[in-house]
Amino acid sequence: MHSAMFKVNRTPIHPKRKCITPILTIYLALGGCTAYPPDAAQVSQLQIRTKQWNAPLPSSERVVALQQWWSACDDDVLLKLLSAAQQASPSVQIAQARIDEARAEAKVVGAQLWPRISGNAGYERARSTNAFVQPAVTATNGYANIDASWEIDLWGGVASQRRATLAREAARQIEWHDARTSLAAEVANAYLNLRALQIRQRLEENTRESLLSSARILRTLHHVGLASDDEAGLLDAGAAESQSRLILAGAEADVLLKVLVELTDIDESVLRSRLGPAAAELPHPRAFAVHAVPADVLSQRPDIRVAAQHVVVAQEEIHVSQARRYPSLSLLGSIGGNRSSSGNSTLSGSSWSFGPTLSVPIFNGGQLKAEVEQSQARYDQAVGEYQRTVRAAVREVEATMVRLDAGRPSEKSLRQAVAKYQSQFDAGQARLSVGSINVIEFEVLRRMLISSQLRLLDQQREQLANWIILYKAVGGQWAPNDSSNS
Repeated sequence: MHSAMFKVNRTPIHPKRKCITPILTIYLALGGCTAYPPDAAQVSQLQIRTKQWNAPLPSSERVVALQQWWSACDDDVLLKLLSAAQQASPSVQIAQARIDEARAEAKVVGAQLWPRISGNAGYERARSTNAFVQPAVTATNGYANIDASWEIDLWGGVASQRRATLAREAARQIEWHDARTSLAAEVANAYLNLRALQIRQRLEENTRESLLSSARILRTLHHVGLASDDEAGLLDAGAAESQSRLILAGAEADVLLKVLVELTDIDESVLRSRLGPAAAELPHPRAFAVHAVPADVLSQRPDIRVAAQHVVVAQEEIHVSQARRYPSLSLLGSIGGNRSSSGNSTLSGSSWSFGPTLSVPIFNGGQLKAEVEQSQARYDQAVGEYQRTVRAAVREVEATMVRLDAGRPSEKSLRQAVAKYQSQFDAGQARLSVGSINVIEFEVLRRMLISSQLRLLDQQREQLANWIILYKAVGGQWAPNDSSNS
């Protein structure tokens, strides 16, 4: 790097104009060099090429807008948990702090486009005595200076750096929305699994009581020689298995409760009272529509938009590294004054200086060229990461829609099965009252009904979990036009 500095000290005004004019002319002439629009190849790399979904779209019945999906679940407890989690989440707070950091970084870089002015001043008073000078001499010295400098952004390097920081800020804002969406999905999943476990516990308890009741009757019959003790033993074994499932379900429910305590920062005792198993039932969300054009859906995904911003950052960093290969020009100026006095004598003066500094990279062992190549490699990585994110998003959305499409007829069949078992149970209850069947046969009908209800419960929980996955997969509650993070 070679630097040349030209200074003008106390020169007349006309020569100074002759010095500044060509500099400003060059600067204005090169202003068009600060913009680097992406070429056609770069634009094509960021296009979402998937033209249509290779999976059935969700049913359009009872459709609500995606942003109102949670409120359409008709579950006040879930809505309160979601609200508490949004207010107390460290993840959301961290994402907000990252926005503030990126915004401050953009201001720091933007300040480099403006001149810098600094000042310094000093005052000193001294007194000296010796055997040869009488009386003692008091001396004072004071000075004040103002320095100014301005590095002219000839090649747009600073402007590109600022655009990169603005892209990082935009990415942080999108990540804030993603954090909120991920948090909502996490809370909803924990709540859904907890409610499913509470319902399972209730059904398992009914199964255990039915098995124990049948075992007691069989033992009574065994005592009078009308039944085998082995049959009662099998029922006891089934009751023991049911008890084991009850214990595990209770432990898992406690774990999920603690997960919700962590996510919402609500006291566990308060949360237990709100989430009592007596009123446990699954949420009943409505469907939301998925746009038939994949690009319209995927463009709402925060991870894809963040990846696109990373491509913008990498592209601008190429321009920054390219600008370092060219000469840099700075304007320097200084003005100041000083005053000194000693005894009866006083000296005062002033000075000023002004001039440009030109720095020219001559030899650096290929470092600057290598930095450009390094930036280009990072750009290629960002493009590859963007394309990988898009493909993963397409797979995630389509896989979830396939599961939802298969889940609908499966749930319908299970509902029909539960209805049939319920009908048989009701008929058995009527026959039991008139003595057409015995209690043992009636309890068999009860357990068949409970088994079908458990299978339906598992399918409903799986279907709701897939809706939550799809909610997150299509971008959640965030819309591209929503830049608010308050």
